[in-house]
Amino acid sequence: DRILLYDHYSKKNKIVFQRSFSKGLLARPTSMCMIRDLIYVSDRDNDVIQVFDNDQNFIKVIRNSFIARPTSVQKIGVGREEFLSILSRGDDIDGAYIFILNHEGEIIYKKRFLEFKDPQGMISIEKRFFCVSDTLNRCGILLNNKLEILNKIDLSKYSGDDRFLCRVPYFIEKEILFTDYHTGNTVVTDFKLNFIRNFRIIFSNFGLSNLRKICKYKDNYLLLGKALEGNSPVVLIKSLYEEPE
Repeated sequence: DRILLYDHYSKKNKIVFQRSFSKGLLARPTSMCMIRDLIYVSDRDNDVIQVFDNDQNFIKVIRNSFIARPTSVQKIGVGREEFLSILSRGDDIDGAYIFILNHEGEIIYKKRFLEFKDPQGMISIEKRFFCVSDTLNRCGILLNNKLEILNKIDLSKYSGDDRFLCRVPYFIEKEILFTDYHTGNTVVTDFKLNFIRNFRIIFSNFGLSNLRKICKYKDNYLLLGKALEGNSPVVLIKSLYEEPE
């Protein structure tokens, strides 16, 4: 959402126009979580985390020099406390970061992951572990709450697809699901990333061209994605293996 004037010879650019930042106004929000009755939203295009109360009133902004394209916020347990964790997608130069912040917004753990290639999603597993979709490396990665890597899984291997592209993993009923954004091919593991099985979610059965989110709601599954045509629907189904009624 900005226009740059780029000088090919000097390799420098100048901002000609850009959208101004406004507190409480989100630009491409990608993830949210709740901690201590506060809602934390990763505001990706503004390179900040915005914080709201239960009534959606703006409270504050979290920003620092390391937050670039924050793609996920999650609740993580550290000792007896629950703190905020942030996956900052970064770029090819600076790489990705994961942070854990205390309630005052101070960084208590921070790690740079140059080996990550465009990680687009992170989930918290029982508030003790992280699972990151290392999207363009076609891998799932498990970390502890000190940001140490515990395990990896090669999603292209188990899916049989060298171009497998999972944006965000899902943790449902003690299993982690990695679903290909375009085909619905899904790799299922336990919470330690041990392979269990794979199956395919046929998006067209639900009027979707891709899948952005799966949530368990009571005894049903909530699917969010882009519609094949028209407005994007909210799909509520009893099983991932059957068509909606």
